[in-house]
Amino acid sequence: MSAVASFLESISPQQLFEDPYPIYEQLRRDAPVAYIPQLHLYWITKHEDVAEVVSEKEPWVSGGGNTSERMERSLGKPVITLVGGEVHDELRSGVDRTLQPRPITRVVEQSIRPIARSRAQELAARGEADLVSEYFEPVSVEALRHVMGLDPYVDSDTLIRWFKQLAGGAGNLTNDPAVWEANDAAAREIEDLLLPVLDDLASKPEEETMLSHMLWAGRTDGTPRDKNHILSTVKIILLGGMQEPGHAASSTSLGLFESDQWGLLREDGGKWIPQAVLEGLRWIAPIGTTGRTPSRDFEFRGVPLAKGAPVEVILASANRDERVFREPNVFDIERNEKDQHQAFGGGQHFCAGHFFGRQVQRIMFEELLAATKDITQKPGAPTPVNGWVFRAPRSLQVDLHVN
Repeated sequence: MSAVASFLESISPQQLFEDPYPIYEQLRRDAPVAYIPQLHLYWITKHEDVAEVVSEKEPWVSGGGNTSERMERSLGKPVITLVGGEVHDELRSGVDRTLQPRPITRVVEQSIRPIARSRAQELAARGEADLVSEYFEPVSVEALRHVMGLDPYVDSDTLIRWFKQLAGGAGNLTNDPAVWEANDAAAREIEDLLLPVLDDLASKPEEETMLSHMLWAGRTDGTPRDKNHILSTVKIILLGGMQEPGHAASSTSLGLFESDQWGLLREDGGKWIPQAVLEGLRWIAPIGTTGRTPSRDFEFRGVPLAKGAPVEVILASANRDERVFREPNVFDIERNEKDQHQAFGGGQHFCAGHFFGRQVQRIMFEELLAATKDITQKPGAPTPVNGWVFRAPRSLQVDLHVN
């Protein structure tokens, strides 16, 4: 067995969960298109190749890979990120209307900024916090609740629990029965809550919430969509809407500590906060993979692929491609090439919530900085970072200085 074949055989889910980046680096160098035996799928890891495949140029189409199977098992069908054509466009029309810059800017400034300000001031007065669980996650959930129109029906703690249970299922490579049990319990709770709400909204096309738009947007015949048709889309919005902005902001904060660049944000937040957000998305992509599949037999970069072959493109690897990014493992908000990141995917599946996510991150950083004079990592506190399908710091203990 060759050295490359032996390396591919050795790649395990546990290694990837702990730290996938050394594996990605070796794959980009030695096998940028490769079959990963323990995962039973092909991986594409170079930036140039990832950008081409996610754009869905012929013969690439939506779906494919174990990601697709897990997402459908976790969320149900049709999953908006896995379908194409008219089905995708119909589902997307109900999502895009709510996520346009004007309505998002309005809801972020009027509803989310006061929440972020209050929580930041409360934590600053206390003098310490876990930025992940006590600030970024809960503020992100509140933003999602408002945008989706869920705030009258469900509290933030329940949304966080649902998100974690669904994320567990979507990333359940080992098919752990306990993980699926938790996933399915959350899915049932979501459906039990939402079906009556959607029944009510089905008679109120004038409502200006995402849930209402998902039922009514683009419906020229005056009838709403089947509520069961959009449930999986609601679930994936819960899943993606928590990964970014909440977990992306956590990764950005960790990067700011590692690079000692918090000071730049304090000097000129208007300039550097958006740059920090972009660099955080590049440095640790909140969602690391997406599935595609070839629509016919063909050869890609010298590797034969059969029609329907399970393929995953590794967005997180593309974001650290040394051919595109100088010192790619280093977080640096002053780099010029960070806007070439692939964290939002591409093609018709380019992330619908990209503007929403960046704006919520901006607000969270602005209010955290306004409430404090300095933010320092708590000495000796562990900062666990894990995952490869979904990756982020799970805790970030800090001292918040107000004087």
